[in-house]
Amino acid sequence: MLRCMDFGRLNNQDAALLDTLDLRLPADAPGTRALFARLAADRETNASVDASPGLADRRVYVACPVWNHPGFSGLIYPIDARPPDYLRHYARHFNSIELNTTYYGVRPELLRRWRSMVPSHFKFVPKISKVISHDRALVDAEEDTLRFCNEITELGETLGPLFLLLPGGFGPDRGAILARYVERFPRGLKLMIELRHPGWFATDAGEKIFSVFEEHNVGAIITDVAGRRDVLHQRLTSTAGDVLIRFVGNRLHASDYTRLDAWVDRLADWFERGLRTVYFILHQPDESFNVQLATYFIERLNRRCRLALEPPRPLARQQELF
Repeated sequence: MLRCMDFGRLNNQDAALLDTLDLRLPADAPGTRALFARLAADRETNASVDASPGLADRRVYVACPVWNHPGFSGLIYPIDARPPDYLRHYARHFNSIELNTTYYGVRPELLRRWRSMVPSHFKFVPKISKVISHDRALVDAEEDTLRFCNEITELGETLGPLFLLLPGGFGPDRGAILARYVERFPRGLKLMIELRHPGWFATDAGEKIFSVFEEHNVGAIITDVAGRRDVLHQRLTSTAGDVLIRFVGNRLHASDYTRLDAWVDRLADWFERGLRTVYFILHQPDESFNVQLATYFIERLNRRCRLALEPPRPLARQQELF
């Protein structure tokens, strides 16, 4: 039986049902085409900016949502690795992590420790506290937001974009609240927002809020999940030329690979049109599957986009080198 799991994830015990779904990427939203045209025009009129981004300007960060998954032990972590050292081992295989622990609270001393365990090019993508997103639902959240932003800067150069997950009940009727929050968000930090209420994608309210995002250089997170294709909106809003994509797989079903193939083609096109930075976060019911999926994605993206990303190196593969 094919049943929904967390936010649109599907359990493909009956793979034949999964095969019936249309999982193709939709075309770019009109606003995305307009954004790329605007970026191109800005480059042409700004002498300090190259006519088009070169290969050296392209950044891709591939992440998992956890580093302490037991399935990584013996796969990419030494079998005798201790949990306190898992992050150090994780950062040898991935260059980013979706940092979900900050959703429940921030401990600056932990942030400093984690920062010391990863290389300087590594990026944490911290989820903004649920006190802000869910308990307060962005209302009277300025003080909490400032506190969160001040504390999260303990990550220093390893701090990536901040990930604001809005609850499923946060719909277009709260558009003014969301717009005001975006307008007042602390400058100097990159904000990415995931919308989940179906109303954002069924009315013109979505494009209205995306325009607010674009005005303030806020990214609209794109979520590719089999059970909720409406959130695959293909609307880029970051005027810095970056995007955060959350890819939810189905236990290495064949469609996981065809969907990644489509993303490689789409990202290659976006890079040619002005995209600069991609955060690509992989999710699976068993997170250890992300090692194989990341390897597949990185190797194809490298060939298609002339990049030199390092894929994960499972222990068996490392042993084959000696």
